[in-house]
Formats: sequence, C-alpha cells, structure tokens
Amino acid sequence: MLVQHMAALNNGKRIVLASGSPRRREILTMLGLAHEVHASAFEENLDKGAFPTPAEYAKTNASSKMLATLSGREHSVLSAVALFTPSRSEVRDKPATVFCEHTRVRFAPLSPETIAAYIRTGEPMDKAGSYGIQGVGGSFITGITGCYYNVMGFPLHAFTSAVARLLDAGEL
Repeated sequence: MLVQHMAALNNGKRIVLASGSPRRREILTMLGLAHEVHASAFEENLDKGAFPTPAEYAKTNASSKMLATLSGREHSVLSAVALFTPSRSEVRDKPATVFCEHTRVRFAPLSPETIAAYIRTGEPMDKAGSYGIQGVGGSFITGITGCYYNVMGFPLHAFTSAVARLLDAGEL
C-alpha cells in the first residue's frame, strides 16, 4: 500500500497530473499527495462542433444519450492510467506501467421527469459520464462492483498500488 510511502512521496518526489479533471485533483488532494497539474493537450476527437455551446453538448449527452441509456441498466466505467518515472526518462515517452481499471455500475430506472430535474441541477454538465456518483447522481445508483473512485474519475486503489510497487522496486 501507499500509506507507508507518503512521507517519501511528499519529500522530494514530483507528482504531475496530466488532466484538468477537478475530481482527479480532489482525490489526490484527499490522499494528501502534493501534486502539479499539467493538463494534457490530447484531443478526444468528439464532435463538439455540432453543438452551439458546451452546455448544449453536455445537456444532450445527459438527457438523450447517457442518462436515458443508463436508466435501469448496468454499465462499465473504464479508466486507463499511464505512470511515467524519472528512472525511465532515458526511454522517452515510455511509461513505467500502464493499467486499466474496470468498475460496474447499476442504475435504478429513471423517469424522463427525473432526468430533466437532474439536468436542471447543473451537476451532470462537467461529468464525462453525465452523472456524479459523489453528488445527487449517486442517488440513482443501486450498486457498484469495483472501485468507487474509478467512477468518480480516478482509480484510487489501482493508482496507489502501482505507485507503491514502483517505490518498492526503486523506480520512483
């Protein structure tokens, strides 16, 4: 586990989060890990140009694509993480480890009125999956199998385990 390495990580180790996700920052802060944010410029190639505003894009996702199709069903949340270390810096752009975390989420059936009311809260507007498990959207979830924090946006246990393995191996 990572907890025994916290002092070493916060004393001279540099953690860089290549994401602008507020939830990922929140999770690293909650852990007590000092970190820097340098959001990646990687394009996801979504056709956002078909919408007049980002809010309209999110609303369409929330009301017609994501929440309606999640209603009464189970879906998967997959998060991939690549960890780069100074010990591998001689091999440019080669991560020390890459992993993917899989979490299953079960949703209660949602009426169109419930979906519309949730959209009016504004909560789903900045969420990749159109709901926030850590907020009002959590009330729609009847169960999860896997990492709760993965659904929030960052696979906490898998990340801390991978970092601990790298520290134990002397690669970080």
